[in-house]
Amino acid sequence: MRKTKNIYLILTSLIVISIHVSDFISKVNNFEDELIALTSHIFFLTELEFKAPFLVEEMIFTPALTTGFNSSIGGAFGWLIFKDFYFSRLFNFIWLVLEISLLNFYLYKNKIINVKFIYYSILGLFCIPLWYNSLYGLGEILSSIIFFNSLLLYEKNKKLSMFLMSISIFFGKFIIFLSFLVFIGINIKKQNGKSILYFSIPPTIWLFIVFIKTGLSGLLNYLNEFVIFLFGHGLSESDSSSNFYQEVKNNIAISEIADWSYATIIRTSIVPLAFSLFLLSKFLLKKNSKTDLSVSIIIFVNYLYFYLFSYQKYLRYSQIFLIITIFYLLYLLSNEEKLSNFEKFTFILFLSFYASSELLIFFVLIYSFFSYKKKSIFILIFTFLVLNIVNLQYESRAYVSSNLDIYECRNNISSVECISNYLPYEYKIRE
Repeated sequence: MRKTKNIYLILTSLIVISIHVSDFISKVNNFEDELIALTSHIFFLTELEFKAPFLVEEMIFTPALTTGFNSSIGGAFGWLIFKDFYFSRLFNFIWLVLEISLLNFYLYKNKIINVKFIYYSILGLFCIPLWYNSLYGLGEILSSIIFFNSLLLYEKNKKLSMFLMSISIFFGKFIIFLSFLVFIGINIKKQNGKSILYFSIPPTIWLFIVFIKTGLSGLLNYLNEFVIFLFGHGLSESDSSSNFYQEVKNNIAISEIADWSYATIIRTSIVPLAFSLFLLSKFLLKKNSKTDLSVSIIIFVNYLYFYLFSYQKYLRYSQIFLIITIFYLLYLLSNEEKLSNFEKFTFILFLSFYASSELLIFFVLIYSFFSYKKKSIFILIFTFLVLNIVNLQYESRAYVSSNLDIYECRNNISSVECISNYLPYEYKIRE
């Protein structure tokens, strides 16, 4: 791309993103998990203790804090400087974009991604259902993106790839460990088994910190709690009076899935599964991309876990396979010259369902139908992603703003008074 064209594209992206994020921050409802993530990160930065008093069980380090130390670092710095939730949310988003940009820079320098994907990866954040969880500093989005980038990196730098996968789990979300197991089951061979040693570095550092702060007994207690949490948390309980099919059906019926819109069902239930099966069939026919196979199985396994075994079927818990779906679609479309016309149109079709407007979906499909044979579809995808953000901003114009400058929290963010005044609903305080 020409330098002047890049400048215009960068300015367009920055302006659209800045306007929407800065305006939308105060329109996001206050949420207990934001306070948990923010408080635990502040304590770690100031006291080297990972805890959230009155919000989770009273331990200096506990696996119950499912968002590891990474996703809300920006928010913690924003809070320490300004003592205002507006700035903690803003800094969380800046931290997310900063980490993505650093990963993009490394991948680009090593010829793993191109300039097109750099644009797509930032603008594409707003295609993620509940993208604004990144403002809260929750771990699903950042950790899933780090894991996704480690998949792209594996062939070029296995050691760094393993290290990043570990970061996404132990300093991100523990549930990504399932994706890691799937990946090593497909890719790890005897001759490159040593690269797994780099996977052990992040948890070793974390456990060493736990040992320093709590001693040997505290470390053993943490490990015991961690194993119980890792293999038991989030799983639905078995009912001997009904069969497996009936249990799954009942779990879905009583979950928030029953209240999902048709658009959400398509984005979350149909597109990931269709994309996974498409990639699998592509691999079986051509056998030219192990990454296609890895991504396909990772999406499929997480999809099955979410719908069949998880009892907490909150939409944000599906973000792991949704993000990998969206970002791999964007990655493939950024390498459009390697795609057939049929693949191009199919991937644009899948991506279009993550638009924030039915009208935008219709526009993209009609335009792409007549233009997918063109030499480049970059402007089409770029315009689609920008218009998606513009529409999100338009739809949010009537949203009510929350109070983010809370006096009780400025005095002490880990106090009962702060929790009570911050949350717009009743919350059971843990003494």
